[in-house]
Amino acid sequence: MKHSPQDCETINSKTNDATSLAGQSGVKIIPSSHLIEQDNNNIEPLATKPTTTTSEPTKPKMEKGGFDTLFDEIFNSSKRPSETRKTTYISPKAVLTCASSVKPMPVEWLWPEKIAIGKVTLISGDPGLGKSLLITEMAAKVSTGEKWPAGHLNAPLGDVIMLSAEDDPADTIRPRLDAAGADAGRVHFLEAVSVSDQNNGLAQRSFSLERDITVLEEALSELSDCRLVTIDPISAYLDGANSHNNADVRALLAPLADFAARNGVAVVVVTHLNKGQGSALHRTMGSVAFVAAARAAFVVIKDPDDETRRLVLPIKNNLGNDVDGLAYRISEAPNNSPKLDWETEPVSESADDFLSRANSEERSVLQDACNWLGELLEAKAIPAKEVYASAIEAGYFKRTIERAKAQLKVVSVKQASSGKWVWKLPEAKPRQSPTQNIGDVDDLVNNQGSL
Repeated sequence: MKHSPQDCETINSKTNDATSLAGQSGVKIIPSSHLIEQDNNNIEPLATKPTTTTSEPTKPKMEKGGFDTLFDEIFNSSKRPSETRKTTYISPKAVLTCASSVKPMPVEWLWPEKIAIGKVTLISGDPGLGKSLLITEMAAKVSTGEKWPAGHLNAPLGDVIMLSAEDDPADTIRPRLDAAGADAGRVHFLEAVSVSDQNNGLAQRSFSLERDITVLEEALSELSDCRLVTIDPISAYLDGANSHNNADVRALLAPLADFAARNGVAVVVVTHLNKGQGSALHRTMGSVAFVAAARAAFVVIKDPDDETRRLVLPIKNNLGNDVDGLAYRISEAPNNSPKLDWETEPVSESADDFLSRANSEERSVLQDACNWLGELLEAKAIPAKEVYASAIEAGYFKRTIERAKAQLKVVSVKQASSGKWVWKLPEAKPRQSPTQNIGDVDDLVNNQGSL
């Protein structure tokens, strides 16, 4: 097709427009890779600003391809009018999946009704309560395919990858695995990520949830049948992300959840509790997104009535029907490492109930126990066994009475005649009011001011 002189003048004018506008701020030049429609008859202007008359246009220096190709087409359009193109944007489109095309599948369980395969599970708790021991116990069960505690079914046999930023594999984790009866040949520690340094050598750095999901996936592919990945604590692998920011936390946990689903592994992450009050759901340290993103979340707490007893209680369980908790105590194995001794009966009381007792209600319960014990011992010394029996009859736990004893500074004395231990109030000082010991500081100040 031939162009008239008027057509050529129009083309040159549009060419000048595009060239002059290319260097202006806010003007976007569309790469040739985005050009999806051809029009051999027309050239669409690249911008809609008024035409600027310039002398011979200077072609910007650009890399080969991309913008370069676009300028070649514009500058040579007058010579090759049949090769000109029309530019269009690709608008976003929703990706829809019809429910009828989705095949229903049952939930696959690592720990029946508690920890699902292909999902992220969160375990939180204060330091020193055995969270890491619990993780080690899970690894041991999966490595051997043994039965889960409290009468649950056997764990699926498979490999385990453990990430631990706080415990040493040699002197802590491995002895604990042995104490739990693990098959050490199926448990693997991801201690670092190997990278190239500036001298083309190899260096190591810490694992990052933001950068190294593909590294974890490659490691997993080398194992025959990995079923469990543990991360303890997850805060050590955030790579500078703000653990209190919902967007940051979700940005890290979403790829981790995709990794779990894509590879058919259960991912169990560990975190700590904050020092606040309120429901168990909001006691998890950092953003509430940690709990929200997990499909199941559990809290490990100390029994407020028995300091040697630990409770594993569900905070949320989106997939399972099991709402009961478990209880264990920590004992010493033959290799001198700690191990878990599980109770056979489930715990029906909720995490919120226990936490409220351990926080707001603990003070009033202890104060009542102090008042009761003070009145009991006010007249005379009483044998310890009788005190415990009377306390149970009155509805107090043994541990609560022991704390009341310490609060009141009750003295234990062994009688020479009978050999029995008796409790009595201290003789040197009058019994101090429990309210002054465990009440608010303001109350104590007010009481002293009234004397």
